[in-house]
Amino acid sequence: MSKVKAYIAHPYASNPTENKKRADKIVRKIRKFHPDVLPVNPLHLFSFLDGDGDMREDIMGVCLGLLEQCDELWCFGLSDGISREMDYATEHGIPINQAD
Repeated sequence: MSKVKAYIAHPYASNPTENKKRADKIVRKIRKFHPDVLPVNPLHLFSFLDGDGDMREDIMGVCLGLLEQCDELWCFGLSDGISREMDYATEHGIPINQAD
């Protein structure tokens, strides 16, 4: 049986270092309490960055492509990026879970 792929949306740009730490804790908690869920976290994908700077639009494009491959969108907080991800999910019929 395949796991539900849940795209994890979490603020980033407002405080990259702390937001990556918070997102890491969230993903670990999901794995512990929801073994049927595979969390897909773009903050981990771009963890080598200290910020998104001049790559923001390119990163959002990758994130939206990744979201399209997921079964659900789980939102932890709100930001401009999360709003865009929510709009995309709504347009593509991806269920949204306001987890925070």
